Amino acid sequence: MNSIRIAATAAMVQAYGTEQAEGALHFFEGWVVFLFCLAALFGVVAILARFSTPRVNPLDALTTPDLPLTAPRPGKAPGAAIFAGAAAAALVAIGASQIVTDDALIIPERRTFSGVPEEFNGWSISVLPIDPSVAEVLGADDSIVANLRSPEGDDFNLYFAYLNAQRDGRSWHSPRQCIPGGGWKIVSQKTVDAKAGDGRNFSYNRLIIENGDYRQLVYYWYDQRGRKVANEFVMKFWLIVDAVTRKRSDGAMIRLLTPIGDGMTVEDADKKLQGLVGRVEAFLPAYVPN
Repeated sequence: MNSIRIAATAAMVQAYGTEQAEGALHFFEGWVVFLFCLAALFGVVAILARFSTPRVNPLDALTTPDLPLTAPRPGKAPGAAIFAGAAAAALVAIGASQIVTDDALIIPERRTFSGVPEEFNGWSISVLPIDPSVAEVLGADDSIVANLRSPEGDDFNLYFAYLNAQRDGRSWHSPRQCIPGGGWKIVSQKTVDAKAGDGRNFSYNRLIIENGDYRQLVYYWYDQRGRKVANEFVMKFWLIVDAVTRKRSDGAMIRLLTPIGDGMTVEDADKKLQGLVGRVEAFLPAYVPN
């Protein structure tokens, strides 16, 4: 029910503005959903009562059943079973504590993103400062934002961010959530499945965004311990697996974009950005360890 409320609120904000998610209206929506939840819960009780044996009146099903006059005598659990259960719980607790602590996680050696401009010999590159408030929200251990111009005169922008460990709420914010906040509208989005230069699976998000008469083509993906994935849920799944099996939760988010200029087709922009992806792939492992 709450998921439906959030989706409905998002649709109303998209259609009628941000005031739909503020003030008394937002508070009222919460109470309406609460009442719907109660109605749905009673509906579930009624269905279960209808098919129970013997059949029970739904209103009676909501009342506290009569307690037995004589409480059943509890059975005695074998001492060995109790000890085994306690030992298993202790082992799980110890293992979990080792997984979730920073000291237990492996942080591999890597080059810092300050060396990225050196990878574009012959290009014009301008490293941009990151707004302190944005940097605080991202919480990245290393990041770079830069405008690039190739010798052929093609313009690009890149953004790399790296986390030594993804825990304590430090993780990636999807660009699909951040882009609209900058005044851009996402007019097209899809996931592209490809092959990396080393033959591994490579999936990335492909967006076309526009702001007024300006359009841009955006690629982004999560580069996580040798995997290039587009889906946030898949990224989280492998994060848990690698934290347990490899004691690593480091990783990066890679975003590349290029403007779609006047007289340029989307296919032309794709061709340009694919060339940049190939160049980035060649040096990225030194900055984002596999």
